[in-house]
Amino acid sequence: MPISTYGGVENYITNVSDRWIERHSTSPRAVREHSRTPKADVVKIWESLVRRGHTEGVRASYYFSFALIHRLIDGVSAKGAAQLYFSDRERAMEMYQPARGPVLSVRERLLGDLLSVQTRRHGGQRWLHKPLLLLLALGRCAHKEGRMIPFSETEEELTELLHVYDPSGSSAAEPFWRLQSDGDLWVLEGEGLDALRAVGGVPTAAELRSHRVRGGLSKLYYDVLIADKGLIAEAVGNVITTFFPDVMWEAIDDQFGFSREIGRDTTPVTGGWRQKDVFPLIARTIRNLYQETHDWITREAIQNRLLLDAEAKPHIEESAERLHWQPVAVAANMVDWWSARYRSGSNGFASEFDRTALGGKAAYRPK
Repeated sequence: MPISTYGGVENYITNVSDRWIERHSTSPRAVREHSRTPKADVVKIWESLVRRGHTEGVRASYYFSFALIHRLIDGVSAKGAAQLYFSDRERAMEMYQPARGPVLSVRERLLGDLLSVQTRRHGGQRWLHKPLLLLLALGRCAHKEGRMIPFSETEEELTELLHVYDPSGSSAAEPFWRLQSDGDLWVLEGEGLDALRAVGGVPTAAELRSHRVRGGLSKLYYDVLIADKGLIAEAVGNVITTFFPDVMWEAIDDQFGFSREIGRDTTPVTGGWRQKDVFPLIARTIRNLYQETHDWITREAIQNRLLLDAEAKPHIEESAERLHWQPVAVAANMVDWWSARYRSGSNGFASEFDRTALGGKAAYRPK
């Protein structure tokens, strides 16, 4: 089947390689019987279409690539010879697999992209900064909040989550910027994005703030998610069970409140430590230390006492084995988790303790 450009020139594809689409053209101006079109030209036009919803004017050198996309992708229409646009974006975004036909719906593609997010490992531990950002975005869908959020508005919340759950020590700018390279999940908007990309690497948090960069799930994925709570639950469950150790599943679900908001459990039962087991031990530890010192009780003091506590030790040791962490890191993480939930008023003990900052770190004492 020939691919006809808008001047009526017929093109017959003769070979496709990693870099080139080779074709025979009936154009009288063709200097060779066989011409080659870079695949990169097709990619440029497609990316412009996905990013804007339409293309700008097309140069003569792109005529074949322009016609190829229009003729072969259902859901893409043309306005004359100068512009492509989505007449049915969902259909156009379906993936084609030759062995099975066009089978991947937007729902299936979303779930596949979520499972394919690239994460680093260091010292046997997976970096969790991208999955945490994804859970924040899925939480916005569950609450039917706006799709795009300024970095300046999510920086504090994301930083706190990273401090509690992620061992990489990365800043909030890392996942906010890097997630755009994982499939069609995450998009960025803002002033001077091209300039930031041209510099290379990850911009600083200050640069993201000053350029008023906003991020969010792609509109295609966001639209299908807010219309289907069952899909949100499936997406959340996949992210949690794929990227987080099972001892964290309950804590993560409770932290974000997915099961309450969606109305169904998004996590399987775990064999790790639970809030109902750990939080009373931390509260008791703070009270005991205060009776001894009559002073504010720091994070380090709480974690060190937990390591010696007969009831806390089994939870710490089991979690350390599952996470491949040192026991002191597990104890510190438990306290950080308790502290994060204290700030949200949902750890069950917020009304019983006062909080202050000593040297920039939280400390507690009974009221």
